[in-house]
Amino acid sequence: MTIHLGSLEAIEGLDAPCRRHPFEPRLHDALAPDSGARFAAMASRALPESDLATAVLFGQWIGWFADFDDQRDDGPLGSDTARLNRRYRDLLATVDRSPTQRYPRGGDEAFAGLWRQTAPRVGPQWTHRFRIGLREHWRGSLIEAANRQSSRVPTPAEFVQLRRITNGAMVLLLPEAMLRVDVPWRLAQSPAWRALVDACNDVVGWCNDLASVQRESARGDIHNFVLVIAHALGVSRASAAARVRERIARRMLDMHHAARFLPSTFDSLGLDRRTACDVSRVAVTFLATPRGHLEWLRESSRYAQKAA
Repeated sequence: MTIHLGSLEAIEGLDAPCRRHPFEPRLHDALAPDSGARFAAMASRALPESDLATAVLFGQWIGWFADFDDQRDDGPLGSDTARLNRRYRDLLATVDRSPTQRYPRGGDEAFAGLWRQTAPRVGPQWTHRFRIGLREHWRGSLIEAANRQSSRVPTPAEFVQLRRITNGAMVLLLPEAMLRVDVPWRLAQSPAWRALVDACNDVVGWCNDLASVQRESARGDIHNFVLVIAHALGVSRASAAARVRERIARRMLDMHHAARFLPSTFDSLGLDRRTACDVSRVAVTFLATPRGHLEWLRESSRYAQKAA
């Protein structure tokens, strides 16, 4: 059990176990080996009703994002802005190509392969939103790189916004593609939908920070909410972790509060019944994501070296 996660399962909304995919063992076989990271278990919880191929695709995406995060956090991309810029330009070039076009050798072939499978599942509007998310992720990575170069610790308010970008700017668009649902632009920009997604994003990112704080601390990286709060308030790491857990509880309330406004938002936007049902499936996925991610943190070996 990781040190700082505490009893998060006592928080309302994090207290009910997730459903899991009925073919989870086959998911593990399809995604092995992942060095005990158990991305199949995360995919199983995220998409318990999907077909096996879709769950496998999602698990592959999670593995790609984890590897990309490691390269940015403690790999060659962490503080080398020139290399970082080249990498993001390559990713954007892949997104801008037609799925039927050939991809140049030397780029991120894993990303290109995932993109070829994912983009046709949804429409051009989703691709446009993913591109925006990718550019935001790029901006966030450059801010992190600059902070590392200057040893600057962001304020808690700055970090909340930065973490939201680097954690979920792209990955939280994937449920739509996996479910083959195009969330209308007007809904995606509505206050209720943004509140739902942002709260989900915050909870997942902060839970991850509780689990990974020793990993970041060991390599001298300050991009962790526990470390940011400890620095800002001059408190111990344990006290800062308790404050993060309190914020998680509040954001879980915010997430469920936002969800209650979705039906009236659908009506005000004039969504037809089918569209409302489709986007509701995406919303339900977001509501289940924090608990699923927490369960994964408990069992994954990704932060096992930080276990108590």
